[in-house]
Amino acid sequence: MRAIVGGHGTFVIKGTEETGYFDIELDPGEVISVPENTPHFFTLLDDRQVLAVRLFINPAGWVANPYDDPSFA
Repeated sequence: MRAIVGGHGTFVIKGTEETGYFDIELDPGEVISVPENTPHFFTLLDDRQVLAVRLFINPAGWVANPYDDPSFA
């Protein structure tokens, strides 16, 4: 789960085969939770300013799970 507390950014999530990837722009006060094993990433906007709080279920914190997808360009 991520809560945006300052700035803004774009969360990119892989949907179904029909929807493909889609963007969600997040602003302060907004929260997003992505289902486990769903390919996703976060990117900054032109002003490159975001402050986010991330909560993890895994006690190790963030663990990278690389996802190779030739359909993503």
